[in-house]
Amino acid sequence: MIPWAGDSSFVIHVSKSGNDANGGIAQQYPVSFANDAKLTIGSAVSACPDGGMIIVWPGDYAETVDIKTAAKKITLLGTSYRGSRIVPASGKGVIGYAGLHLENISVEVQDDTSMAVDCASQDDCSFRRCFIHSKGIDGLYLTQADNAVIEDCYVFASYDCIMIGKRGLIKNSILITDGCYTGSGVAHVICGPGAVDTTLRIQNCLLIAQPSYEKPGGKEPELYESARDLYCIKDIARVSIEDSILLADGYKPSGAHADSYASGKSSAIYNVPYLTMKNSSLLSRTDQNQEETIAYGCRNVAGELMNVDIETAGQAATYDFYATSAKELWLANTKYDSSKVHSNVTVRAVPDSDGGVNAAGKALLAAKSLVNKAVQNKATGAIDYYDDDSETVILTQTPDDGQSTIVRAPS
Repeated sequence: MIPWAGDSSFVIHVSKSGNDANGGIAQQYPVSFANDAKLTIGSAVSACPDGGMIIVWPGDYAETVDIKTAAKKITLLGTSYRGSRIVPASGKGVIGYAGLHLENISVEVQDDTSMAVDCASQDDCSFRRCFIHSKGIDGLYLTQADNAVIEDCYVFASYDCIMIGKRGLIKNSILITDGCYTGSGVAHVICGPGAVDTTLRIQNCLLIAQPSYEKPGGKEPELYESARDLYCIKDIARVSIEDSILLADGYKPSGAHADSYASGKSSAIYNVPYLTMKNSSLLSRTDQNQEETIAYGCRNVAGELMNVDIETAGQAATYDFYATSAKELWLANTKYDSSKVHSNVTVRAVPDSDGGVNAAGKALLAAKSLVNKAVQNKATGAIDYYDDDSETVILTQTPDDGQSTIVRAPS
């Protein structure tokens, strides 16, 4: 259903059967495209009032839609998710202005030096049920933008899928970078500025940083090359993740072209000073033919994880938790490998919901019991108290049968 009401000067129509000489306003319903609709979205932007809506009827619109220059808060509403397409021959797809709302529309950019949607420094922009595809750099470029909302979207880029700004919400979306942009460096699914005032909430999403390796339709293996480090999330001060899957996956499938490779490191989450994550899973692994690559699950991350599965696989080294300085993580019902925890990371346990203690908690309790170990000889009744190394006996006591208390010394 297309949500416009009646004949309104705030609703402008665009159709491939239209004409830019038309006013863009429907004089009757159904709309007469030939007599009323604009031919280009750019002409519709000029005709649309501030706060208005542009209805984009199916077709390929080979243009860059510049709303920033017009300085208007506009809604671009497509009538077909994959049928209403902004497909410029070169340059950016959409240049947004504060308050932009993009819905039920595709923006597909083939220029490998351009981004699909540029809303840098533009607050309160939102995207719902959109197909955003950039063959080159960023899919959604939202740096320095506040209050961005992304829902029910598919976003792809060969460099950064989303460059987020100050605060954002991403729900029910699939976000992918293949990391195959020209040259070496990094590729992110979601990247932020790392500032202390950046906050992002992610719900029910799939985040994938993974080079593609097959031709469309899977007809035969294809060469892929990614010389970039792959990240799902990087440089955001506070992140909340729920019901989501994160894959930082540089693993080369056995069926790929012999010269294919992904030579960078893989990190699911990197440089997040405070993370809350629940009911989610993350996987980080590197190309099995690259001997110097490292896989990280959570790298330079502190926070709380509940009901989370972590799996990492790398060639040079593998860490479920890694940090270059002291970090602390609280875990509940979290699956990870204790042998893959870096020495700078302190893992602490919280009780399970049923009152028990998860695997991490049991390990901590076991360590504590060893530190305070005391062993009684059942035959003699003698009690040996051990030092913190759990090996050196520092005191032996044999209590009398009638003794009601035992004084332990040294303490």
